[in-house]
Amino acid sequence: MIKKIKPMLLRAIAALPLLIAAFLCIRYSFTIIAVGSGSHFFIFWDVCGAVLALLGISVFTGFFSRIPTAVKAVFFSLTGVLAILFVVIVSLILSCYKKEASSGLDYIIVLGAQVRTDGPSAVLSFRLQAALEYLNANPTTKCIVSGAQGSNEPCTEASAMRDWLVSHGIEKDRILLEENAVNTRQNISYSKEMIPEGSSIGIVTNRFHMYRALFLCRKFGISDPSPINAYSLPKYEPNNVVREFFGVLKDFIF
Repeated sequence: MIKKIKPMLLRAIAALPLLIAAFLCIRYSFTIIAVGSGSHFFIFWDVCGAVLALLGISVFTGFFSRIPTAVKAVFFSLTGVLAILFVVIVSLILSCYKKEASSGLDYIIVLGAQVRTDGPSAVLSFRLQAALEYLNANPTTKCIVSGAQGSNEPCTEASAMRDWLVSHGIEKDRILLEENAVNTRQNISYSKEMIPEGSSIGIVTNRFHMYRALFLCRKFGISDPSPINAYSLPKYEPNNVVREFFGVLKDFIF
């Protein structure tokens, strides 16, 4: 009897961290759902929770030990490769958090984000605040606000951003609208077409998004983009950074 209890206890100890991690992932998914951003990325956390829960249960019941060694080798190899990619790409994302913008830029591009019926979302508000501070400190700089109207938005992101900046004291003639872009690639490529050749350009976006934005700038011929980092809420940083990991991976591949 004692011999049976000991292996079960060891399996329970091994399974417990997996089950706790599964619970935390699923709980975090509800935190992301509550934001109401219109994104379905919260499903990622549910999937992670389900996988971890199944893994924990299989360890506790002893099923995991009965899985063929070759299958486990493939699983752990793929997991290891993904983990290495994750560490490398997240390191690149985090490397942009402390970068500072050059002063006196000719243009800054504010990348769009969700607009609600009551105004800019928290993510977009932080971008607008960073743009406002830069424009106030650099009165000759012009601003391009970029973003189309999504299916769950009351107006184009660009027009909402312009109205916000004007209401906070920025002259309307300093603001150019780009109202067709539906993603980051288009934000940058469409905005670049509105800027005279040889102009110095800054990019305004949240710090978790900056690496990908600068990467795409260079892909579209903006050789020396200047980062203007906007704040982001720590509570949602894990979701934002993981989502960016997949975004960067997609841009590297395609």
